[in-house]
Amino acid sequence: MFDKKEEKKEDFEDIPHSQNLIFNELTRFVNYFVNLTVSFEQSHEVLLEACDKYQLGKQKSHTLMTELKSNQRNTAKMFNAMEMKIWSL
Repeated sequence: MFDKKEEKKEDFEDIPHSQNLIFNELTRFVNYFVNLTVSFEQSHEVLLEACDKYQLGKQKSHTLMTELKSNQRNTAKMFNAMEMKIWSL
């Protein structure tokens, strides 16, 4: 009987750790979305689905969405048209 309680306690302790790992991986995906020029709407939907599936919470979800939005805005201003043309060749 005590073994089952200890196992459940360990499972609950792993949840925040797992959520942090998932959050870190989704942060990497934000960079992939931006680098692969995935539209904001598509990447936003993917992130929302992942946040819901893994129950990340509003704070972490909001952080991911803010990072996505800021990264996509910055890349548009970061390079001029000539540099974008050179890289597209």
